Amino acid sequence: MKQIYKISLLGFLAILLTSCAVAGLTNDYNKLSNQNKLKIVKLANFKTLSVNSIYELSASELKTELKNHSKSIVYVFTNGCTSNLCMPLSHYQNFAKENKYKLFLVMTGYADLNETLVQNVNEPLFSINSAYYNTKYRFKYTQFFENELQNLPIKYKEKEYKGSLFFFERDKLIDIKKKLPL
Repeated sequence: MKQIYKISLLGFLAILLTSCAVAGLTNDYNKLSNQNKLKIVKLANFKTLSVNSIYELSASELKTELKNHSKSIVYVFTNGCTSNLCMPLSHYQNFAKENKYKLFLVMTGYADLNETLVQNVNEPLFSINSAYYNTKYRFKYTQFFENELQNLPIKYKEKEYKGSLFFFERDKLIDIKKKLPL
């Protein structure tokens, strides 16, 4: 009887685990609706950006564009973040405007994309190009992207979390913060 119970329990767990969809392990592109998939495009250039598209880019492409702006903020974020470190995108937008920064909003993936889209941001949205970093795992390509932003070796592992707000003067990294300064 115990053997049948164990086999039944293992079978139930196997079915349960195979039916679960894990969000955030990869970029979750395949979980998007067809309508949202149409919004994702490879970055061609920064001159023809639209607020109706999401542009996949690498940190090297972004750093090339940063050279064209005296002060920039790159905010690397996860859609639907509920941490106390995450604010509505309008806060970052307002801060950038008030302090004369060019703002680059960069998503780590597409899980909970609608949480970002409903905020009606008046800035182009970007996402990390996972194919450029040759890995499908979000934690890895995000690490590689952030390392490249900081001019660190791509596979460098940071011991502590510095933040997701990268402050630049031209393409020179000035500071990394967890929250916007007051």
